[in-house]
Amino acid sequence: LCLIALILLSSATHAANGTRETGTSVREISQGGAYIAVEPAPAALNGNPAALAFLEEPQLEFDIRAVMTKVQYRGALGGRESERMLLAPNLSYAEPSGERWAWGLGVCSLSNMSFEVRDFDLSRIGAPAGTLDSASSKVQFLALTPGVAYRINDDTSIGLSLNWSSGTTSDQAYSTFAATNGQELSGLTGEGY
Repeated sequence: LCLIALILLSSATHAANGTRETGTSVREISQGGAYIAVEPAPAALNGNPAALAFLEEPQLEFDIRAVMTKVQYRGALGGRESERMLLAPNLSYAEPSGERWAWGLGVCSLSNMSFEVRDFDLSRIGAPAGTLDSASSKVQFLALTPGVAYRINDDTSIGLSLNWSSGTTSDQAYSTFAATNGQELSGLTGEGY
């Protein structure tokens, strides 16, 4: 009975998986997001730093993902949908150091959790005729990941990486009323590791 209810109530959802994509290079995305059992590469810093121990030479990885967002809005206030192209660059470097050690550093970003809907008709909720407004949300995220690895033997290694991250968000709903009803948040920041 629950399964039937879930099927009947389900609908299509289009969303990003958020910060899970941070540090995942274009190579891992093309492999379905597999970055745990990767060959030795700088991108291993974010999922399996022990793989760095098997590097044979220094490697530099750089990629930029172009993320296309499209908002489809069907609300009582009308509103014009928006499309955006956001760029999310990743830069990682790793190199062997001696026979058994390796180290690396990754700088990754994510900014695909943003939207904007323009030209809401606020006259439908009591504003003067012709009053238009917008709503938007923007999230930016940066991660810095240093890591080291040690090869115990030809089949075994251990690794350690620290992922320090910082993010900021700004949200605005109906900016005309934001000053009176608290619907605007700007410059909220946070960091962690």
